[in-house]
Formats: sequence, structure tokens, C-alpha cells
Amino acid sequence: MTDVIVRATARGWASGSFPGGLEVSLVDAVGQEHRIVEKVPVLTTHEDTIATPQPTERWIAADMEHVNGERVGITFTYGTETRSGLKSLTLKADDVRWL
Repeated sequence: MTDVIVRATARGWASGSFPGGLEVSLVDAVGQEHRIVEKVPVLTTHEDTIATPQPTERWIAADMEHVNGERVGITFTYGTETRSGLKSLTLKADDVRWL
């Protein structure tokens, strides 16, 4: 169940074929950037197209795992993972919105 959305920045298109592979980046609680390439419908309900200007802020679906002060542990939905194979991250609470 998706219970949060997390702040990301759409960086550009990895694939222009339908439904499109969008590259997004997220910054974790210690300031490290992580990149994800995934189909748009998996990441967001926003209707990005190849003509959508980049970079732009996007909020992507995730599941909240834990809260520890100002840090929130999340797991990406639908098996999404970072380019380095991470399926979960700890983010600053300001970068997480509860649904």
C-alpha cells in the first residue's frame, strides 16, 4: 500500500518509447544523491511527456517503513529500485508527504 510520496527531481528521459522511462534523482537524509530510471506510470500520476521541460520536481510513490525524529525510512513501490540496486532509503522528513 502506498502511504507516502517522496520528493524527487525528474532529470530527463532514458527512453522515449511508450510509456517512457524517466530518470529521477532523490537526495537521502545524509545528502547522497540516488538515481532511478522507471516508467512514468510507476513513478507518478503526473502525465509527463517527452515535451515536459526537465529538470522538474516530482513526487513519487513509496511506503513508509519507519520514522526516527526528522528521518523517514521508505521503500519504493512496485519493485522500483535505484540504479545501484537500493529498494529503500532514509530521507529527511521534509522530503516526505503522508497520503
